[in-house]
Amino acid sequence: MKTKIQIDRSKCNGCGNCLKVCQNNVLQLINGRVHVINEKRCDVSGHCIQFCPQDAISIGEKLPFCVGPYCSEIGDSELYNWPVQITSVNVNNRHLPDSDLLIAADCGAYAYADFHNDFIRDHVTLIACPKNDLTNHLLEKLTLLFESVHFNSISVVAMNAQCCHPLLGIVREAVEKSGCGLSIQECVISPDGEVFR
Repeated sequence: MKTKIQIDRSKCNGCGNCLKVCQNNVLQLINGRVHVINEKRCDVSGHCIQFCPQDAISIGEKLPFCVGPYCSEIGDSELYNWPVQITSVNVNNRHLPDSDLLIAADCGAYAYADFHNDFIRDHVTLIACPKNDLTNHLLEKLTLLFESVHFNSISVVAMNAQCCHPLLGIVREAVEKSGCGLSIQECVISPDGEVFR
């Protein structure tokens, strides 16, 4: 069973001591109480627990995701960066440098049931739709990202649909224009969830 950091907000007095020692931006003060806002970034070291005068922080088991009698841990989100829309992300976003980048067609997560575990895990994820995002704007934004940020790797997941075919070409062109020199790991998903690598 996975572990998770837990805050008893009935005990938390909002002193903020835990925020000062958390190196991973896991916690945030909201309405005078500390909340866990980025659980996946937590190293579960318990360092913050030592600095809580109210004994409001603990580490416990993470409960499985259940629907009726069926339980699973697949309900966990693997997303840790925000925003995810390529046209909205800033090149100075703190999650981008030295990350493994996933560029995904925004429909992909709906077609492939285990998208988080199989694609998003351990990646910074940015989504796009060549049909709805202006193609030239998407190319310019990606070129700027590849020129401005050092990525360890680039993966692209496109849909096997006519409207999505340009996505792979746009990413290839942006890589070439930027001169970043990275190869692209490409994958295509069919509307019924079949994966082509």
